Amino acid sequence: MLEKARAYAESRLSPERLRHCERTAALSASLCLRFGQDPAAGTLAGLLHDVAREESLDRIRESALADGEGLASWEGASPIVLHGRAAAVLVRRELGLEDRAILEALRDHVTGRPSMGSLSRIVFAADFLEPTRGFLGEDERLGILSQELDPMVLDVLLRTFRFLEGRALPVAEPSLELYQELQGHDGT
Repeated sequence: MLEKARAYAESRLSPERLRHCERTAALSASLCLRFGQDPAAGTLAGLLHDVAREESLDRIRESALADGEGLASWEGASPIVLHGRAAAVLVRRELGLEDRAILEALRDHVTGRPSMGSLSRIVFAADFLEPTRGFLGEDERLGILSQELDPMVLDVLLRTFRFLEGRALPVAEPSLELYQELQGHDGT
């Protein structure tokens, strides 16, 4: 499946985005080994997480809605966030991949969501922390990576919130719910 997935990613992505996905795949596999998950699943999820990212917004929306989950208001306000859902639909339909954990990791990598599994948390963090992301210094990145999985995800969320706030962009509801979960709050 890995070679098929690589060819699929190459056919859909620019060279720059493909390199990002390859680095995310390598980091995901490494984190999977560290946190007791299947590194092959981490590699596949990391490699495929952005396969819909460079599509038009209309195509992203169309692919995402094929999952039957409808469109939340926060997704309609910023349809690029749908590229994770779209990737899960495309990979399932076009590659025949049925692994639930991998499909969830594709879907969840953009905003996260409460109760997401370990593979989803790993890919969510790896996407943000892959080595060539320009918004983190190397010492800062390594510090985040030195944490256990949930504190790492929480750190990524907080940095994402600051980024969005600095650009006057809304935070997705599932991100806030994941934050509350990681903080131990039930929202009441």
